[in-house]
Formats: sequence, structure tokens, C-alpha cells
Amino acid sequence: MSAQTLTFVELAEKEHDALSAYCNVLSSLSHAINHQKSKLLNHPSGSGLLDPLRFMPQERKEESALVDYMTTLRNLQLCHSKLVQCFQEMTMNVNEEVKTNKNQTQSEILTRHIDVSKRALTTCASSTSRGFGPLHENGLIKNLTGNGDDDWHEIRVVTLVALRASITKVRKDLEPFI
Repeated sequence: MSAQTLTFVELAEKEHDALSAYCNVLSSLSHAINHQKSKLLNHPSGSGLLDPLRFMPQERKEESALVDYMTTLRNLQLCHSKLVQCFQEMTMNVNEEVKTNKNQTQSEILTRHIDVSKRALTTCASSTSRGFGPLHENGLIKNLTGNGDDDWHEIRVVTLVALRASITKVRKDLEPFI
């Protein structure tokens, strides 16, 4: 593979690893949030009112999960932006060169993977509604485990497998262009 193509594949693999780590941390965070929420709802006071001060992490597990989530999210954003930047540089180089059938095919292969990558990020980060991560746009906690019909852990696993398959296909499809 050419150096630029090899860089693209390496960045795609790093993005996959970052997305996998993100999914794991999101799961840990959702467990921490759900555990804290269930402690609040089952509070012995029986008042049914939620005391905002009780949301403060007592053992710092929730805080640690949130810090891990933010760190992993930032790493995922960085990996994706590097992949998109590499893609843009490669397609710009193709546009500057004499357009051949070979260059158009290579560009189509890369474009397909970038589309799969964007869909995978959206699927893994958004769960069932607008907003990303464990919260809706209005700040309420999402149902991150599913509603019986949708198992979001399973959906994320399938998405990661699809992204890995796309990387393998890119590697295989670009070999003839070396």
C-alpha cells in the first residue's frame, strides 16, 4: 500500500479501537448512573422527591466514570477528525492528479468507509434519540440498555463488527492500487 493509504487504514483501525473503548466506557457510565438513580428512587424516606444533593457521588465511582467517559470521547473525536482529514487530503490529491478510473475507484472505496464510520459513530453515541452519550439534549438520562425491543449493547457490538468489516474491506480493496 502507498504510505498515504496505509496511514488511512491505520487511522481507521485507531478509530475503531477508540470507538470500542468509548462503547465500554459509555456502558460503565450508564451502569454508574443507573445505580445512583436506583439508590435515589429506593430511598427509605419514601417521599418520592429527589434530593439534588444525593446525586453527588459518594464513592466517586460516578465521577470517575464521567471523567473516563469525557477522556474517551475526546480521544474518539480526535481519531475521527484525523481520519477525515487524511481522507480529505487523499481525495484532494486525487482531484489534483489526472483523474483515472483507478483514482475514482480508490476515492469511492474511501468514501464508503467514511460513510460507514460516521454511521457507526452516530449509532454508538446516540442510542435512541437526539443528543449524544448518556443524556438527552434536555439533560435527562437516556435508556442506555434498551426497552425490551432494542438492546443497545447488542446494537453497539454489531456496529463495531460492521466497522471492523469495513476496514478489512478497505484494506483488501486498496491492495491492487499499490
